[in-house]
Amino acid sequence: MARYVCTGTCGGSVSEAEFKRGKNKCGTKGCNRYGKQLVMEK
Repeated sequence: MARYVCTGTCGGSVSEAEFKRGKNKCGTKGCNRYGKQLVMEK
């Protein structure tokens, strides 16, 4: 199953199911990628 990650300083990640339910942006305040789209982990 795919994981989606924040490529910023926080390094957060969500499962594919969470991503499809709308958790598709970095939500960690203070992260340099806050509010930006998560990317599929390779």
